[in-house]
Amino acid sequence: INANLTYFGGPDCENCLGFSGEGHGMIRGLGAVRFTAIGHTDMSDPTCGKSTEQFTFEAPGKGTIVVNGTVEGCSTPFSATFNRVKIDFSSTAGVDHFLGVTGSGSIVSNGAAIQLTGQLDAPGVTFDLAPPTFRGAVNHAAKSSGPAGARVRFSVSAVDAVDGALKASCTHRSGSVFRIGITRVTCSATDSSANRGRATFSVKVTR
Repeated sequence: INANLTYFGGPDCENCLGFSGEGHGMIRGLGAVRFTAIGHTDMSDPTCGKSTEQFTFEAPGKGTIVVNGTVEGCSTPFSATFNRVKIDFSSTAGVDHFLGVTGSGSIVSNGAAIQLTGQLDAPGVTFDLAPPTFRGAVNHAAKSSGPAGARVRFSVSAVDAVDGALKASCTHRSGSVFRIGITRVTCSATDSSANRGRATFSVKVTR
């Protein structure tokens, strides 16, 4: 799994021992998710506080996954550590399609965004980790029709093994005027499991 998540809500207070927040984003293999986070710092040992966190990820129409994390080493109260720590996690619970999910990885946060990386496995569930592929992303050549270049048309489409046909977005649209010389075109498409594919080709316009 690889997640790019936006966190909002903020720690409850400065130098507090509790934490709650929520956010949203995309997890590769799951697609769009919302998450809630609850954290607690155990300061029973005044020389080395231990922070634990629980993240619940909800993938609409697919189920929820719960991961529990522990901050590496010692920590100050959670509201401070959340801005800079790497958290090791393990998955202990799942609901619906993700019942019995297992896995491990790490969570890194800067206080505004969260990056989650690791591996999750669920019985009977195949995570879609393959990006879309492209058709028609081939090099093109044209003769200029004037000093501005040439109008070049092309047809690029994307297809995903799970989602089927997808819309491809290209840095230059078909039918655009391409200047004399070589222009590189990049097309991309993202499937419902947050896998993004890219394809590039060149358009060469000569005088």
